[in-house]
Amino acid sequence: MTSFKSSMSCGDIIYSLPFVRHIQRKSEDYCTLYIQQSKHVTDYDTFESLERLLDLSYVSVERYAGQAIDYDLDKVRSGGSLRTVKHWENYFKVFNIIPFWDSFLPWLEVAAITNSIGAVFHITERYGNHTVDFNDLIEKEVNPYFIGLPGEFEKWKHHKNLTYLNTTNLYEMAQAIKDSNRFYCNQSSGLVIAQALGHKNINLALHKGFKSVFGLRKEIIL
Repeated sequence: MTSFKSSMSCGDIIYSLPFVRHIQRKSEDYCTLYIQQSKHVTDYDTFESLERLLDLSYVSVERYAGQAIDYDLDKVRSGGSLRTVKHWENYFKVFNIIPFWDSFLPWLEVAAITNSIGAVFHITERYGNHTVDFNDLIEKEVNPYFIGLPGEFEKWKHHKNLTYLNTTNLYEMAQAIKDSNRFYCNQSSGLVIAQALGHKNINLALHKGFKSVFGLRKEIIL
């Protein structure tokens, strides 16, 4: 059984899944992803939340406690010069493996809740972009929803047309994103989840200093 270890953030772990899936297919065996809890933990970024989101047919998720591993995914952070626009490619480059992966296929699956909930906003404080007027974007939408931490909603709750959708973990967040026709976000875990789901309408506010996004598709840059 092939094993992997990561102590990185939720977004980095999701970006590593095409690599994990590629190795699993080559070995034709079930694999284990060991997670060492990151120091950047939010109410979403917990082991339990990641375990629920990564309930996939080809990998089991367990806590890292010094087990022997085949691939240390944390090495991608030491390969700064290898960072590419397609962030998932970094894992293949670090381990000198040629990818066989259709970059336009979704690599994360969640069950839908409804057929559609229109527009969904996910605006985190950590990756805030104050040059983008989300207020104007919110007002232009008909009955949009907001997902994220309750404290993050405080800044936007004055919009009478905006409804807070209480998603208690990453899986529920992913369900809301999947159900949305339009997804507005900054460069946070919501963006990575939307890319992994193959969302067709991602409207992105880039973090300051960035000129592009580590993703797979041509997001609409706000």
